[in-house]
Amino acid sequence: MIRGLKVFDISPGANPVHADFSVENLKDPLWINALKKPSAYLVRQSDLPVIRSGCAAVIDRKVKDSRKGLSAYLLGMKKKGIPLIDGNYEDTRQIFRSIRDLLSRARESGEKNLYIVGIRDTFFEEMQGMAEAHPSRRPRTTGREQADEGFAFRGRPAPFAPVPAHRLEHAGAPSDLEGSLLGMSPEIRFVRQMILRAAEVDLPVLILGAAGTGKDLVAREIHRLSGRKGPAPVYVGCGATPGPLFPSELFGHARGAWPGALRRKVGKWECAGDGTLFLDEIGELDGANQAGVLHALQDGLITPVGGSKAVAVSARILSSTNRNLYSLVRQGQFREDLFSLLSGLIIRTPSLRDIPEDIPLIARKIWKEIARDEKAELPDDILDELTRYPWPGNVRELKMVLGGLRALFARDDLKARHVRLVFSLQGRPVAEGAESGAELRMHRLARTIGRLKSVAETLHALHAGLAALRGSGSHEAPAADQSLGFHAGDLEFLCREPSLFGKKETFLAVHQLQGQLSYYLDSLLTGAGESSAGVRKHLDREIDRVIATVVKAMEDLLEGNSLQSIVPSGGGIV
Repeated sequence: MIRGLKVFDISPGANPVHADFSVENLKDPLWINALKKPSAYLVRQSDLPVIRSGCAAVIDRKVKDSRKGLSAYLLGMKKKGIPLIDGNYEDTRQIFRSIRDLLSRARESGEKNLYIVGIRDTFFEEMQGMAEAHPSRRPRTTGREQADEGFAFRGRPAPFAPVPAHRLEHAGAPSDLEGSLLGMSPEIRFVRQMILRAAEVDLPVLILGAAGTGKDLVAREIHRLSGRKGPAPVYVGCGATPGPLFPSELFGHARGAWPGALRRKVGKWECAGDGTLFLDEIGELDGANQAGVLHALQDGLITPVGGSKAVAVSARILSSTNRNLYSLVRQGQFREDLFSLLSGLIIRTPSLRDIPEDIPLIARKIWKEIARDEKAELPDDILDELTRYPWPGNVRELKMVLGGLRALFARDDLKARHVRLVFSLQGRPVAEGAESGAELRMHRLARTIGRLKSVAETLHALHAGLAALRGSGSHEAPAADQSLGFHAGDLEFLCREPSLFGKKETFLAVHQLQGQLSYYLDSLLTGAGESSAGVRKHLDREIDRVIATVVKAMEDLLEGNSLQSIVPSGGGIV
């Protein structure tokens, strides 16, 4: 069996999928003819001799010239057979660009070939990680289709499979995360798991969360554990740099770019080298600067302002924002193609009001740091007072309050009233009424049910889109197509946060549906006749089933009324 990665989706941000095949498959016309669109199979260079010697149907095009595109070698061939080439690539970005160009040109010319491209074993392993990070991109196939085609997609990994220890040995102990990212709530445990996943693969990471929730800390930990060069990520404040000055800050500028530019300035991106570039508050960029970042990400090249020579860049990209980027995409305020390139993985940092059980632990650590004394402790009544407060400014605000408490009452026997005095002096509202443990559980219950309701609303919107598409000849069809695509994107966005589904079974049901939508959406919107009707009927049935699962999960939560029924022990979905 040959380990393969199939590329068939040329949309921005789409990843390869696992697709193993045998040399015997390459000899089978039925298997080849089953392809509905041009597809490229990526294999390890070390597997090329096996394919060459075992299958006469393969047309060997030798080694690709780095100066020419892949399409120049593989399109328009007069001989019938499966084109094979040894790809001479420098990085995975170059592979993606070349493969997508090949498939795009093949579609334009009407070719439905299978293309086999050998890549370096190290690049293959990196792209394997991309496929595992987004299992929903895999097409859905029936058991019969798998038997007819002679291959099967590899099984979907567990959503939170542990990171192999040997991949992180060089970067220090992952257990250090518990010391830097405090908390025992399911939300915090989930963030730590996602940091480990992000450190193992080399994908761009988008960190979402309110101000003061530690997005920069998450970026630093990903950098530390990934083994990238440099003591810390190179920081770029997208919101702090005025728009006209941002290109110079990020890309640098040439000497003489404008009056007063007496020497060349090296931009932050180039300074990052082979390390990590952290684009903080990227949601604040205007349209022109979004386009500049997009082109740099796509090409792996930057051009200093006023310069003529492009510079290759290889830094890993981490970005963060406190804004809802997906909502901005829908409103046309943020580029969808840029969002796709930035969101290889998405990590959401929780607000303090969502993790009240972690506030005492965080407060104790901050207090020890302020006091510069590891033995310094806060009384329980003060911790209770801190837990009751909603903390709109999150950890940043908590530090300010504790700093004020230390400055004003360091010599006193600290009581809860001292915290209330600090709140009053700093103009903060004083919390009223303490929440008991049962009330905290009810708070979490209400939050989880609210999130499930948002999933149910998205599913109902998909139902409405399908209903509108049934009148395919009506003037409403294009709008319905667009709406269906938007809502499918909503569901994909929700599936990036498994902890919001409450139970493992609910997450898996929604995740499976999202995978089916990814596969069927093209045929649904472009198909005709019985095939299109069949797809709609199938999706209607599946959406009904998943809605029932989500509703039952909400009912179970209301009936069980316990923290254990909301999130399994150990945190997250395992």
